[in-house]
Parts: sequence; structure tokens; C-alpha cells
Amino acid sequence: MTDSREDEPVTHEIELTAEDVAYLEPILAGLTQRAHFDEPFTLDYVLNYWGDFITDLENEQAGGMDEYINDVMLREIIEHDLLQNAPIALRIKLLTAIEPWDERFEAATQQLDKPIRYLPEGYEGHWWWYRAPKDVVVQWVENEEPPASKETPPEAAGPSTQ
Repeated sequence: MTDSREDEPVTHEIELTAEDVAYLEPILAGLTQRAHFDEPFTLDYVLNYWGDFITDLENEQAGGMDEYINDVMLREIIEHDLLQNAPIALRIKLLTAIEPWDERFEAATQQLDKPIRYLPEGYEGHWWWYRAPKDVVVQWVENEEPPASKETPPEAAGPSTQ
């Protein structure tokens, strides 16, 4: 991922109260530990990374499928870890910061009929999994057929490619 902050500053001026910080600190520490990062995750880091990823998408520099899914996973982390149980005042602050990026993500991608990857139960409703860069959707999603297992009768496996 390129660092878009040189071209276009990505700033998130969020005034956090002591209660906001008390809520966020253990969550961000947990994210740091889960990611095995040497440097601690900060709110700015998480929001700037999402913004940088979207800027890369807009500039058609998003990388391959694995990188794209990894970066979309950050939006899931924002939703699940930061927003889902946040006090309402903090949730509003965070949504105000993230909504412009979500709108840009939506504009830089296209809607899919199915998610870009297998989703565990509970993830089905999150819209970002049903989006992919405009120029790679067919290659990434629509052309991928699950392999037929040995137990699958040939007529159920679909047409032969021989």
C-alpha cells in the first residue's frame, strides 16, 4: 500500500473524552497484540490505514486479492472492535470520521451479488464484503467455481471443461 499522506493528507480530528480513551485503549491494545505489531495500534493509525487503502483503490493501486481482503478486514475490525459496542457519543464521532471514507470506498468499487470471500455467520450483513474493485470483479469472484469433490456426481459438478 502506498502512503497517500504525502499526496493527500488523511487526518481525523476527533476530540476524545477521558471516557472515550478509557473505552478505546484496551481495544487498541488488544488489536496490537492480535496483529503481533511492535508499535501499538492507535485510532489514527487504524483510520489512516483505511483512508490510505481507499486512496490506493481510487488510484488503482490496491494490489492483489489477498491484500484487498486483508485491507477490507480492517473495515470489519473498525465495525466489530471499535464501533459495535462504543458509547453512542463516541460511535457518532467515529462514524463521522469514517463515513466519508466509506462513501469513497463505495465509489471506487462495485456491488457484488455474493461476498468476496467466505464469511462466518454474523458477517453476512456487512456491505463492504459485497464490494470489489471495478476492474477485477469478474476475475476474483464471478469466475471462481468451487471444485467438485470426489463424492459429487458428475452431473452435479457442472459442465466439463475438457
